[in-house]
Amino acid sequence: MEEKYLKEMVQTNVGMSISRIKEKSNQEGIEQKIITPRAIQQNEIKDAELEIIKIENDDHKLRKTKKGDIIVKTTSPFDVVLIDEQHEGLFYNSFCIDMTVSSEELESTYLFAFLNSKWIRNKLENKVRSYRTTPISKKDIEEIKIPILTKKQQKLIGKLYLNVMEKEKIWKRMIENEKDTIETIILKKGGFFE
Repeated sequence: MEEKYLKEMVQTNVGMSISRIKEKSNQEGIEQKIITPRAIQQNEIKDAELEIIKIENDDHKLRKTKKGDIIVKTTSPFDVVLIDEQHEGLFYNSFCIDMTVSSEELESTYLFAFLNSKWIRNKLENKVRSYRTTPISKKDIEEIKIPILTKKQQKLIGKLYLNVMEKEKIWKRMIENEKDTIETIILKKGGFFE
């Protein structure tokens, strides 16, 4: 099976330091939402955790996300998110690496599933341990080799992975609802059973 380096398949960008922009920005301007590592949790963007800053204009040097982009959090646990329509046009900070598929040979949903595999996560964790630093670099991502499957196989793997993620969300909600029910029963001091 053929493998290629990600640097051959994707365009990677590292976000800008938000603190520098905040220092230069005055209190007037356009409010913009920023993806920070705290906003990336369990392969999702948590909207409540997005940082909001004011910038002078929308044509700022900050990079924006596009639907189908993949954002990798550069700090452990190296969560990866696939940008959907809802999160298109957001800026991201320097602790995030944005990847845009630039090759016709690669499907973004397959890349998303691949980067979320235990094998890749372990590989990134081991790199960090060997460097004795916390964040991974753009080069670390670009040097990952990805198996090149047929487009049909890639689409299938991507679709299966997205379905599994959706099932996980549903199960988590069901479990939380059951826990809430149990807590309600306990708070009513067993009155439920009377």
